[in-house]
Amino acid sequence: MVIIASFVLLEMAEGSFNEFIEFNKNKTKIIGYIKTLKKPLNYINNFTSPVLGFFIPDLSLKDVKPLSFINLAVFSLSIPFVLGLDDFAGYIPLFSIINVFGFAIGVFAGHMLLNIGLFIFPKKTVGIVKNPIVLLFGGAVFIFIALFGFYEALRLLQSIILK
Repeated sequence: MVIIASFVLLEMAEGSFNEFIEFNKNKTKIIGYIKTLKKPLNYINNFTSPVLGFFIPDLSLKDVKPLSFINLAVFSLSIPFVLGLDDFAGYIPLFSIINVFGFAIGVFAGHMLLNIGLFIFPKKTVGIVKNPIVLLFGGAVFIFIALFGFYEALRLLQSIILK
């Protein structure tokens, strides 16, 4: 499960970098660095997309249309699953580094503030989330947590196999 969740995080990192490139086309030097970083992500995500495509909904905010009740229900049920996957990949390996209780409070507070912001100030919240610094930092964090998840999963498999 941690391995699948790590692949989801790599997909989310590529999405962050795509958003950054789309909104910062005039900054050619940094775009070149991001495109170079995105090439291996694109290769990995193309390889895993046939499987992950069933789990990851389209999260783009470009063409937001009113949804029917059925589509809204499916969307509402799939988003917590995707968020749970990336949380799972990040939380389990990070518990070996930080306090579980403090981390859980921080995560709950972060999700709560994001949801409150989306309901009260949707345009401002989307603007903050699409800020270039937030996109770059978020993409880098997604990659770091995914790599850490792969590392911890391999350590776990190694301890099981060598037992």
